[in-house]
Amino acid sequence: MPIRTLAAVLIVLLAGVRPASASFLVIGSNPTTELTVPFGTAGDGSSPSDRYQQVFAASLFRGPIAITALTFYAQGQGAGGVYNQVTYNFNLSTTTVSVGGLNSTNLAANVGSNVARFASVNPTGNAPSSWTIDGSTPFFYDPSRGNLLLDIQIVGQRVDAGFLGAGFDGQADFGGRSSSADNFGGNIASSGLSLGVTFNAVPEPSSLTLGLIGGALASVLLRRRATQSAHR
Repeated sequence: MPIRTLAAVLIVLLAGVRPASASFLVIGSNPTTELTVPFGTAGDGSSPSDRYQQVFAASLFRGPIAITALTFYAQGQGAGGVYNQVTYNFNLSTTTVSVGGLNSTNLAANVGSNVARFASVNPTGNAPSSWTIDGSTPFFYDPSRGNLLLDIQIVGQRVDAGFLGAGFDGQADFGGRSSSADNFGGNIASSGLSLGVTFNAVPEPSSLTLGLIGGALASVLLRRRATQSAHR
């Protein structure tokens, strides 16, 4: 194949694997309830009240993605009240547990083998209308391998029983797309927090392979040109 033709082919191949711009998906965009769990509700000293989980159906996502940020929405998209001043550890994993099938008595059993710490934050003051948490590292999620599990663990809980604090938008029924469980007094079942997910699409393995081949051919092309120039 002539050099110029090869170069044109490489440009076309490499153009097909350019990284996509970030996308944003809101799950539960029409909230029907307010949840103080887990960002406002505090323990009363008689129970752990330190863990919340929510599972999202794989069908909500198209192909493999890299999740870079999570967004929560304060009650009525307005001022959300005072944060419970604790440390929130956000973990993500791929789970085989179905929507509506979370184990509320053994939350650890719901966590997938690829669990990763997404972020750890210590919010203070009043919750804004929307609260975006940037991941310390992106979480790679492939919906073909199972549902997405958000696992929020709380460290250093308050112990005043009357404290409610920050309330966030949720839905009483996600229509089979999401459900939640917690140890704040019982399983919330088909309700859960509305969530915004910022992500980048991850190229399919075939596209990645094509890009690597294209890069290798481009390297060969550059070396050949350099050799030809050196002999002129």
